Amino acid sequence: MTAATQLGVSRPAICLATWFGIGHIPLVGPLLAAVSALPAAWILLWLGGSYGGGVLFIATTLLFWSSLWAVSVYWRAAPHLAERRVVVDNVVGQWLPLMFVRPDAAWQFAAAFVLFRIMEVVKPWPANWAAEHLPAGWGMMLDDFFAGVYAAALMYVTVHLAEHPYVAGLVERTL
Repeated sequence: MTAATQLGVSRPAICLATWFGIGHIPLVGPLLAAVSALPAAWILLWLGGSYGGGVLFIATTLLFWSSLWAVSVYWRAAPHLAERRVVVDNVVGQWLPLMFVRPDAAWQFAAAFVLFRIMEVVKPWPANWAAEHLPAGWGMMLDDFFAGVYAAALMYVTVHLAEHPYVAGLVERTL
């Protein structure tokens, strides 16, 4: 009898909720999940070409809803494990600011990663409210979703400012 069967949880639910087992790594699971989101997003952005952001949006939407199911199933069966092992919410949150980056701009990937990690730790409202007041699956998914929305807004502004001719000229003159 497998651990999934003993818990009454389907293997796909555990696999998705723990982002293919990354959530089983103690202490650094959420960080590694966010890091693993970077190459997956890069592939989607690259394959999408000029529609890369839209492709990543569709992938993020599909991942959010399927993860909501997986996290809810896992939480109902084993809340003591799910609380520590669910990390797919970090992937969803990390993909949100990555919708605004170019696949050939490493600094944009780094900035999106840092912005999401800051927002995920700070948890500005409504992320903190979602984590504390919503049912388990919803709360776990929406806290990082809202953190990702804040990071995405900041990333959008950052990318557009960096590409503005005046700002680009200032940077060029100072270097």
